[in-house]
Amino acid sequence: MSASQIFLISLLAAAAAAAAVWVTVRRRRRQAARRTVVKTLAPGHQRVAVVINPIKVQAPAARTLLAEACELAGWDPPLMMETTPESPGYEQARRAVQAGADVVIAAGGDGTVRQVARALANTPAAMGLLPLGTGNLLARNLGLPVVDLAAAVSTALHGRNGALTWAP
Repeated sequence: MSASQIFLISLLAAAAAAAAVWVTVRRRRRQAARRTVVKTLAPGHQRVAVVINPIKVQAPAARTLLAEACELAGWDPPLMMETTPESPGYEQARRAVQAGADVVIAAGGDGTVRQVARALANTPAAMGLLPLGTGNLLARNLGLPVVDLAAAVSTALHGRNGALTWAP
């Protein structure tokens, strides 16, 4: 066998291994997306609002998973409110509280999270996090899922209780 044939066989073996890894990762992501937790921390009906940054790559998938999870829990579809460059989430979160939202989910990056948290301070609404950004600092610091979108949706809607101290 010549050196070029050995190289070609090695290249094909590497491509086959890469394809097998890609297929496995895709399968695991699809399986994770199908997992749903329907047990909620708060009993009864919840009114969910989502302040979402529409330019995030995972925003369309997040919308779908949130709607499905709310339906499975027996809740109304979530109230979706998009951020804009001029209004990065504060006004949307305030309107969500005025509309009677029990839970307001910040779906975006750290900027969206900061604006929603600022709007929800001293209100009765709970805040959920759906990390769609690149840094996701608060979500990482709280130990929330940042890679698995389905797990993040489940945690945002049904997850764990916690309190944050808000300093002016």
